[in-house]
Amino acid sequence: MKVVRITTPNRNVLLTLLDLIGGDGETYGRQVAVDSGIATGVVYPILARLEDAQWLTSRWEDSDGRGSRRRFYRFTPDGVAQARQRLGLKPLETKS
Repeated sequence: MKVVRITTPNRNVLLTLLDLIGGDGETYGRQVAVDSGIATGVVYPILARLEDAQWLTSRWEDSDGRGSRRRFYRFTPDGVAQARQRLGLKPLETKS
């Protein structure tokens, strides 16, 4: 697994992802950019690096023929745990 450096932009993107989707939802890159206040030209490379490090997975939305398709991102189980640990957040509690 690749090492993810926790720079200020990476931290802000990770915090935004955790806020938007928690451990089990999904969102698209433009929404991350809008909510984090970081330009898409910075957000998309960060999302790509997080996916390369296997912290995120992605899928393309089905095309309805109108407009551009969106790429949706979600945390892997290990990715959400790594993000929370590296950001100094408490682990998610597992439901029993």
